[in-house]
Amino acid sequence: MTRAMKYCLFVILCLSLFGCRPNEPQAAQSAVSDSVHADVGSLNNSVEPSTVNLKNGVYVLESHAHEKVFFHFKNDTLHGPIKRTGGTESTGNLNMGKLHGPFRTCYNKQFSDSYSRVLSEEMFDGDTLLWRMFPAVDYGRPFPSKGIQTRGGRVELLAFYENGDTAYVGTFLDHAAIGIHRSFKPNNELISVADYTLFRLQVFDSTGHEIKVEPLSRKHPFRSQPIDQVWGDKLKAYYIKLSQRPLSKIIHTDSLTN
Repeated sequence: MTRAMKYCLFVILCLSLFGCRPNEPQAAQSAVSDSVHADVGSLNNSVEPSTVNLKNGVYVLESHAHEKVFFHFKNDTLHGPIKRTGGTESTGNLNMGKLHGPFRTCYNKQFSDSYSRVLSEEMFDGDTLLWRMFPAVDYGRPFPSKGIQTRGGRVELLAFYENGDTAYVGTFLDHAAIGIHRSFKPNNELISVADYTLFRLQVFDSTGHEIKVEPLSRKHPFRSQPIDQVWGDKLKAYYIKLSQRPLSKIIHTDSLTN
């Protein structure tokens, strides 16, 4: 065999052993890359919609009359305190879109002969309107002269002053006052006890001493007035409508506590 033939055989052997290997890793890398992209695409298609565009936190609606309404949102749902300022002040709370707890409408100032500046107070439980009282007139008085409104059935009424002190405690059954009803001045000072079993009203001084006892009418016992659930529904609808207007998100919430 000549030297030229030996050289050709050597070249052919080298090509057969190594000629295709440099391209194999690149082809493998390309295949892996295609597989990864396919997996990522599949993953992206299975991810739940992002909540980045949903309202979360505190937002404010400002009107031309310098009124402001503050809302708390959780994933686009009203959740937390609401407060209206600048005109007639109102405060309330929503729990995942439902009115819950006290809703108060306030005078701009407290009158000298009153223990509260709250015009009216309603109590809600999951949008259900339970009762209404008129604190500016009746809180701190021996007897609620302006009256109390309740829903039917049994209603346990527990009302508080703005600072958290107890104002009134009592129970109604189908609008009839039953058991013991107590009225308080601020600082939890007991002012009267109305006993609707004995039909007796006791009045106390600031030291807790009984100063007067009066009979309560058996023929015309104290009753609450029926409350209108439609009013509660309209109240919620009003604030829902306001919350759907263009709002501004705020970071500092000092105005909600002042």
